[in-house]
Amino acid sequence: MKFYINNKQYETSEKPLIMGILNLSMDSPIASSISSVDKAVQRSHQLIEDGATIIDIGGDSTSSMADNIPLEKELLLIEKVVSQLHDEKIITSIDTWKYQVAEVAVNAGASIVNDVTGFRDPKMVQVVKENSKIALAMHMRGEPKQHYEVDQNYQSIQNEVFDYLKQQNAMLNDYGINDVWIDPGFGFGKSAKDNIALFHSIANYKKLKLPVVISASRKGFLAELIGMGNTQKGDELLEATMLFNILSFLLGADILRVHDVKKMNTTIETLHGLGGYQHDPAKQSDYYGALKQLFQL
Repeated sequence: MKFYINNKQYETSEKPLIMGILNLSMDSPIASSISSVDKAVQRSHQLIEDGATIIDIGGDSTSSMADNIPLEKELLLIEKVVSQLHDEKIITSIDTWKYQVAEVAVNAGASIVNDVTGFRDPKMVQVVKENSKIALAMHMRGEPKQHYEVDQNYQSIQNEVFDYLKQQNAMLNDYGINDVWIDPGFGFGKSAKDNIALFHSIANYKKLKLPVVISASRKGFLAELIGMGNTQKGDELLEATMLFNILSFLLGADILRVHDVKKMNTTIETLHGLGGYQHDPAKQSDYYGALKQLFQL
């Protein structure tokens, strides 16, 4: 797929883009992704050198185990870091569900608003519209930090997530926002079984002709799939993340949001070096058959 960020064209049929995660909240579950404000620029340059195209900045963790950060503090952190990275000509995304944070971030130079609640709030829509930014919409039932506290029984998770993202894209288009990316929201209030079903539907999102973001890095559901329980700790989650992301790319993903940028980039380059692998719709049935056999699904 071809799309633009800041008037520069990117093409992802042969290699996905990497979105590197930079967390400013000290209680984010993946310690390696946490950076102090003073070291954020240095850390971001390292992520770019390691292979990231975009730095996704979070000021308040969505984890159900995370504390609530005072809004005033979050705004100060975000404004300082985003403005510094903008001065360094680094593409940034703001990972939030608060329109106030998004507004501060885009005014400081962020190119993408990564709304983990999928633009339910009209004020968040207005921020993107008024500033002509990319809208990244994710699916999540419930609210951040409480997404396990709502009914998570899905009649068809594949249909619900697809229909929701299609609906939100149409809504954003109605407001004049046509630069939309989508994220099915792996791990957010979804069981391991739900996430497997969602994984099987990745190719279906290409019907929407929108860039597809996969954010499954070190998620607890991967630990469940390999018998570790629901945890985000352990070196095994690195290998699980790499495999999940590569398979997601082969099925149609365009952007991979990850903590371990250098290792993800090495994996991508290895796949690319082998040749002949791309998310070509004509080949997706072959890939899918191979995946089903691999996982005995």
